[in-house]
Amino acid sequence: MEETFQNVKFEDIIDQIGGNGKFQQQHNIIFICLSSIFMAMVIYSKMLAITIPDHWCYVPGREEANVSTDIWKNMTIPRFGRRKQYIFSTSLASICRGVLPFIVSVYPLFIAASAVAAGAAMPATESALAIGIELCGVKHRSANNFRSCLCFAFGFITIILLAWLLRNWIYFILITAVLSCIPLLFVRYLPESPRWLVAKGYPEDALKVLQKVASANGTALPNDTHTKLKCLSDQRTEKMGLKTLFVNRVLFKNTLLLIWDRSAAVFTMLTLLLSDKTFGGNPFVPFIGQASLHIPAISLSHYVGNKFGRRCSHLFIVLTAAIVSFLTVCSITVSSPQWVITTSSLFIQFCNQASLSLTNLQSMEIHPTCVRQTSVAMEYMLSNAISCVAPYVAYVGTEIELRYMFGILGTTMLFASLSISFLPESLNQKLPETIEDATAYGQRQKYWRLSQKKHCEIETANLRSPDPAS
Repeated sequence: MEETFQNVKFEDIIDQIGGNGKFQQQHNIIFICLSSIFMAMVIYSKMLAITIPDHWCYVPGREEANVSTDIWKNMTIPRFGRRKQYIFSTSLASICRGVLPFIVSVYPLFIAASAVAAGAAMPATESALAIGIELCGVKHRSANNFRSCLCFAFGFITIILLAWLLRNWIYFILITAVLSCIPLLFVRYLPESPRWLVAKGYPEDALKVLQKVASANGTALPNDTHTKLKCLSDQRTEKMGLKTLFVNRVLFKNTLLLIWDRSAAVFTMLTLLLSDKTFGGNPFVPFIGQASLHIPAISLSHYVGNKFGRRCSHLFIVLTAAIVSFLTVCSITVSSPQWVITTSSLFIQFCNQASLSLTNLQSMEIHPTCVRQTSVAMEYMLSNAISCVAPYVAYVGTEIELRYMFGILGTTMLFASLSISFLPESLNQKLPETIEDATAYGQRQKYWRLSQKKHCEIETANLRSPDPAS
């Protein structure tokens, strides 16, 4: 009987119980949307708190707080599942952010708590998004990523408004700490990812989760679901972890490319945020500009990623940003007015916001289930480590020569666009579960987006091929 289900995919089960039903919508609203809003507030509240315009009066504790908070620590993510990771990361981010006003006089402790809070915020958001993507149908993955990024933008805008209204960094940091705890009140509605349970060898537990999803969606699980889950579990790759990303050639290549793509976007955005001359000397302009550009940038990436494919859309967006950077160098050379430089900087920020959204989606879709969160965590860790160079590049632009800064940013994005061209296309592809799936992912693809018919032909060929890597 089990031989009948050797070619079954998890998406087949999801489609039967509803890929975007009441259960998924509830998860999207509570955990993807709310978490993204509040965690964006947690992340950006500290950056706003340490931003001190020249016209401000003296604020007690200013010397201790006026430090860079762009260092993110690697949050070691045990292989305990998405649900426990979400609860732990959200709690840690809320607690560490909440104690900041009370330990500001203890400089080392203040820096440590800031780093831990910032480091825990993104794993919380990404674990909720991972569950949402792993529980939805193929056509709804981009929509879930869009919701997460969009709500992240709303959180960014909200914290800027709070900072403007309250004018007291202690108050708005405490508010973000309290608000970020709200999703924990609904944690009983947060399931463990059934994909992860199957990949870890727990088909019975996965069946229980799917039964809850089917019940909430008003559907019923087919009688052979347990047999299918057991077959999927039997096909899993044993002991897949962090080491797998290094020993498998295809996974290693894709991970390195995604790390560079994410690093280029984060590095460019942070450099522009920290550069005073880029936005005319007002430190609030880059924050307001970036926040207002979030929504159209994410909307664009969602549309073009589904229309023309993730890879080509991503490449075009980053390449355009690189060209604008080089044109800005020319504008500075001919002494163009400040509004030209500011407009170019905002456009580059726009492109990098869209790039980050697409990188996030590609990373979720390209990596297999057991190392999906691990690879995303590694990308964030290394990209933020690389972005530590951003203050020095911003200093070059502010104190030495602005053309050098834009030249460095343009070159970085040019190489990023080149690396994107080597990533596999993930539009309408089923999520990989095993090493074999990941190795065969994107094989025999043409450069431009494949039609749905072509996807089906390649999928059938991969299933019939005795050697997925061939």
